Amino acid sequence: MKNRELELEVWTEILDYDFKSGMKSVQVVSISFSEKKIETWYYTGKTKLLGMEFNSINDKFIIDHYNFYDSGGVAFLLQGTTATAFSAGKLPSIDYELGMFIRPDGTGEMTFTHDAYPAYFVDIVKPKPRRRIFSYLHPNTKIMAQRDYQRMMEDTRNSGEKRPIVPPLFLLSLPHVFSLLSDKYQIKRKVKF
Repeated sequence: MKNRELELEVWTEILDYDFKSGMKSVQVVSISFSEKKIETWYYTGKTKLLGMEFNSINDKFIIDHYNFYDSGGVAFLLQGTTATAFSAGKLPSIDYELGMFIRPDGTGEMTFTHDAYPAYFVDIVKPKPRRRIFSYLHPNTKIMAQRDYQRMMEDTRNSGEKRPIVPPLFLLSLPHVFSLLSDKYQIKRKVKF
């Protein structure tokens, strides 16, 4: 029997329009249907902030509850968690859970639950060509911070108060990042591919 293999990648990334942009994690899943074998591994990026680089912490990327079916497909649960060392483990982490059923021909369905920040992508990378089966783009926290700043300045003008001292824009966007990472903004999507 020909060895039938698939490889998936789950990416978390902060997009270029944000101050901590870059790849945060990639979890790879390798599936051998003929050997009924599934494994996962990961790698993480670094966060550049204020001229310093911070590694990731609290990394946990696992595959669990997998089952190969006689019909040729496999079902599994994938989980990922990471955070930047900048957070010192005190701030929210990047979390996701992906339940998937996939056939050797690369078709299937999945339920993906993730935070509202950062961006998430799921690609089938083998067999080639690479095929994106899921994407979620996070809100632009700079724009959110600029809107809050404009509202604050407008409120100050309307009230006749003295203008406040305003921190740099990236500091104003931090509350938005942290709120989007919180559990109250979990997103759950079902996708057929």
